[in-house]
Amino acid sequence: MIGHFRAIWPVLDHHIPLTDLTDEAWPELNDLAHRSRYTIAGRPRWCIRPGSDVAGSGGAALVLVADVPVAPIPADVDAITGEHVEVRGVA
Repeated sequence: MIGHFRAIWPVLDHHIPLTDLTDEAWPELNDLAHRSRYTIAGRPRWCIRPGSDVAGSGGAALVLVADVPVAPIPADVDAITGEHVEVRGVA
């Protein structure tokens, strides 16, 4: 199943080009998705928006928004290493 994952970063300097912001945010986007047990399954859409228009902006005037298609990481796969692990039931 493919879903969508959204990540938001405050833009602290509005003079930095979008490509520079996305280059800096891309590794963190991948890490955030993995920590949430998703693997990125397509190209992200990036945009800069007023923080007041974006839930979760934390009061930032401008935010960088990444929306990316994702697939869930199966429960028997370690999200960091990608190795299969034994899944034990909860008693």
